Amino acid sequence: MKQVIIIIRPQNYYETKAALINERFFSMTVKDVYGRGKKAVQFTYSNSENGRIDEPISDSLVLKKRMDIYIRDEDEERLINVVKKINGKNNAGDGKIFVLPMDTCVRIHTGERDEDSLL
Repeated sequence: MKQVIIIIRPQNYYETKAALINERFFSMTVKDVYGRGKKAVQFTYSNSENGRIDEPISDSLVLKKRMDIYIRDEDEERLINVVKKINGKNNAGDGKIFVLPMDTCVRIHTGERDEDSLL
């Protein structure tokens, strides 16, 4: 079993989610995250609280979507190919895919373990 962490641009999220579901990767956890890669891009924006423009704020962290998915070992390359097809635009910041080994998984409701708990 594997844990797959996918970091992508927010504008690609819905298309990526639909493609994963189409390939029968149903179970996922998704959240908004901020981060940066090895090349920080500096953004400057204005803080407009209380309707007035204050000093510009600089930040190198960019909004991304993080998708956590748990899969069987044999599904790894298929999942990677789905994510790359949607998100691979050949640009810096397209995203990352992290694949980690997972030793044990237990479905709390039924007590099913490992792959039986994923499907």
